[in-house]
Amino acid sequence: MDETSENHIVQRIRNILHSLLIIGSMFILLGFTAELVLGAAGWWLVLAVLVSILIGVRISPMLVMRLYRAQPLSHHHTPELYRVLSLLSERAELETLPKLYYIPSAVSTAFTTGTRNDCAIAISDGLLRQLNLREMAGVLGHEISHIRHRDIWVMSLADSVSRMASLLCTMGLILVFAFLPFYLVSEQGLPWLGILLLIAIPNITTLLQLGLSRTREFHADLGAVELTQDPEAMISALAKIAVPRFPWSSRILLPRRQDPNPSLLRTHPPVEERIQRLRELTVRRTKFHETDIHPLPRQFVRVTRRPRRHWSGVWY
Repeated sequence: MDETSENHIVQRIRNILHSLLIIGSMFILLGFTAELVLGAAGWWLVLAVLVSILIGVRISPMLVMRLYRAQPLSHHHTPELYRVLSLLSERAELETLPKLYYIPSAVSTAFTTGTRNDCAIAISDGLLRQLNLREMAGVLGHEISHIRHRDIWVMSLADSVSRMASLLCTMGLILVFAFLPFYLVSEQGLPWLGILLLIAIPNITTLLQLGLSRTREFHADLGAVELTQDPEAMISALAKIAVPRFPWSSRILLPRRQDPNPSLLRTHPPVEERIQRLRELTVRRTKFHETDIHPLPRQFVRVTRRPRRHWSGVWY
């Protein structure tokens, strides 16, 4: 086994252990919160709710794409892109070929939704115009790795645990305020430790959820290299996407505008760190090197619309 293979295995084991540690910590916090609010019966309630989540109805990928105003990309539109998608899906041993969708947005982004048997990959206009076919192979490999490793299911589970913990903490704080007169007249006083925990636990679970997302991104980068055998393709794509899209005057006068969130609150790891990990892998030439064409069909008009703001956040 060469050094590259050893690095690959070490990174994979590290990512898996990190994910298991975070998910386990979130479950422990959820159970502790349930016991704090509901007593010993809280653990049974958490178990019942989690079972219902695991066997619950999945959201259709088509519905998610409609929310983003995405349009289907057929094989007729992008035959080269589907050639790459088919090859990568075969290497990933996916039973169903993911559906491609086009998002009319100038933001450079791509994401996937669904399950291994019913999945879709959305690619924005900005990303298709910015990357060539080789770089798009790296991006598709990244998204297919999310499907292959069931990252959508893992992140949905983490999101459900985080929301449930927040709900229980809110219920606990409401009960504290409801019994406030009792606490004031009794000799026990307010349960300050419990109140502080009810305030802190939602923030802790949110940070754990963000940490899990960053770990799965590293894992998907590693999976993209495994599928494409071309680390430089992913490195080049990340380098292009990371280029700031603000005017030079804004970059000088308002440097924090580019990414105002603290590093702990970013769902994706820093691009520099992702590139550094990818550079540790050996570069091998593949058939994706043979062309440098852009995979966007000519009939698609350039999109200049910026992300639209909504009460639930910023939409592409």
